[in-house]
Amino acid sequence: MDTEQEVGIAYLPRAVDAAVAETLKSVGAIVLEGPRGCGKTMTGLHHAGSYVLLDTPEAQAAADVDPRMLLEGEAPRLLDEWQTVPQFWNLARRAVDSSNQPGRFILTGSAVPTADSVRHTGASRFIRIRQRTMTWAEKAGELTTPGIGLQDLFSGSDPTPSMHTSPLADVVNNVLRRASRPCAQPTRRCVPVR
Repeated sequence: MDTEQEVGIAYLPRAVDAAVAETLKSVGAIVLEGPRGCGKTMTGLHHAGSYVLLDTPEAQAAADVDPRMLLEGEAPRLLDEWQTVPQFWNLARRAVDSSNQPGRFILTGSAVPTADSVRHTGASRFIRIRQRTMTWAEKAGELTTPGIGLQDLFSGSDPTPSMHTSPLADVVNNVLRRASRPCAQPTRRCVPVR
C-alpha cells in the first residue's frame, strides 16, 4: 500500500520488510511486535491491501455492533492495535482457518493482552515477527548499500573491511532525525477505517 497516499507519510524501507513479505506467502497471519514508536503500523500499512485502526472511536463502535465486519477487506488486512479488541485474535484465527489462503492478516500492537483460557495460541496460523527501532541505515535509506550484515556472516560471506566513516555532523543529524511525522489531524487521506 502507498503509505504516502494513505496517511501522508512516505514509507522508508525497513530491514524487517523481507521477512514480512516472505512470511505472508506461507502463513495465514503475522503479528508484528515491537516497542511503541518503532514503525509497526507503517510497516503493516506498507504490506497491507487494506486496514483498520482499531483504537479509533469509529472502529470501537463498529466492533461493538459486529466485530467480524472489521475483518473484511483486501488481504492482507492490517488490524492495527488489535489488542484493544481482544476478541480479534480468535476471530482472525477462525477467518484464517476457513480461508486456507496465506497472508490474510497483519496484526500490530505494542501491548499484548495477558493470556486467558478463551484465546487460542494461534499455533500454525500466526507467526510473530519482531520489529526493532529504526536503524541508521534505514533512516538514511541505505538498506541496499553494500555492507556487512548478520545474514551475510551466517551465510558464510567473507567480510571486506571498509574505512568509510560518516562525518560527525551526519552522525549527529542521523541520531536526531525522526523517521517520519505522525498524522496529526485525520484528513481525507488519513482515515481510521478503510
